Formats: sequence, structure tokens, C-alpha cells
Amino acid sequence: MAYIPNIGSFIATILPVSLALIQFQSLLLPMIILILLVVVGNLIGNVAEPKVFGSSLNLSPLLLLFSLIFWGYVWGIVGMILSVPIMSVIKITLGKIDATKPIAMMMSNEITTDMENEFTISKSKILSKFKNLTHSK
Repeated sequence: MAYIPNIGSFIATILPVSLALIQFQSLLLPMIILILLVVVGNLIGNVAEPKVFGSSLNLSPLLLLFSLIFWGYVWGIVGMILSVPIMSVIKITLGKIDATKPIAMMMSNEITTDMENEFTISKSKILSKFKNLTHSK
């Protein structure tokens, strides 16, 4: 329904509720329409879309919601629009560096066997470097 959950669902309800107010004599039916549209919009925006974005981008849906809140607080509407691309870039960047691959794995929605193999390789490299540092003193 909308890329930004609460604002998009609010904007999407303005026209149908306005038309219902004009069309019907009583306020009961427009209020029912308003409540249904708000509930459905919030369910889609806060539950369904983060799951779809999370699985298609392999980013945690909870991480996407927190990034939406954070970047919206930092940059407003522009931050909300850019929150998913920013998190994707951060995850890709962290995944390319051996020391930060575990963080990229925690940001993922699903951990694949390739990621597990890379994690064990990077973990053994980090441990061997740490052992070399401690033994050299």
C-alpha cells in the first residue's frame, strides 16, 4: 500500500473516506470504511511489507523497521524512503570485510550454507590472528 507505513496508509485513506462522506447520509458507514482502511493499511505496512522486503533483500524485517524509524528520525521523510537501500548497502559492505561478516550475518533474514562457510573461515582467520598477537608479546 505504501513504502512508508503510517504516512502512506494515512494518505491512501483520504480519498475513499472523503467519497464515502459525500456519498452516504450517515457517518456510520464512512467511519467503518475509515477504520477498516487504517487497520488494513497498518497491517500491510508494518507486518507484510517488512517480511517481503526482508526475504527478498535478505535483511531482517525487524532491522528494516528499526532502520525506518532511525533514518526517519535522522532525515525525515527522505530518510524513510532511503532506509532500505541504506541498510542494504551497509549489509553488503559489512559482508565484504572479513572482520565484519558476523555482523552482516546477524543483519540477514536467512543464513545460507555459503554464509556459514564464510563465517567459519573468517572466524578461524580472526582467531589465528588473535593467537598470533597474544603469542608475540
